[in-house]
Amino acid sequence: MNPSPPKICETRKREKRWLGLVLIAVVVIPVIAASIFYGRFYVYGFLSARNALRTADAGFKKAKQTINPEELRTWALETIKRYPDTNDGSPSIPPSEIPKFVRDLYSQPPFDTIVLQRGSNQSSVLFMWGGGLFAWSIEVGQTNLISETNPEYPRSFTWVPGIYYTRESSWDLQ
Repeated sequence: MNPSPPKICETRKREKRWLGLVLIAVVVIPVIAASIFYGRFYVYGFLSARNALRTADAGFKKAKQTINPEELRTWALETIKRYPDTNDGSPSIPPSEIPKFVRDLYSQPPFDTIVLQRGSNQSSVLFMWGGGLFAWSIEVGQTNLISETNPEYPRSFTWVPGIYYTRESSWDLQ
């Protein structure tokens, strides 16, 4: 005699199957959707930074080809004399005083240009571009100026002694 299995077993199987479907609907699908949604921002951010890196490097290469570094240094050293060290921090240089050949390096002029005071005879002019996810700068000083790098700006490229291009990336020039 083979008794037929009780109906409770079939009900439990259906309950387990239903519970599995609910688990997939409540947990797995939202996790996948969130990954796709937020992942696109990560990819977009990465591609944006990579594009900014190429733009920054292209501007530096353009500067090396079109600007006389000694003319830029002469302007910077005269500017340093006009904006002496103050206790209020690094003085900003008005955009109208920035040479046209620097303003035109990129589609936008530098967002800030300051005189950095690093002790006696180590002042420089710092042109800064970018912002947000990626920033870069060109620093101009005496020929004995040494570029200071830090974890945020790990790469510094020498144009000529005392003039440096620095950016937020450890990658080589693009």
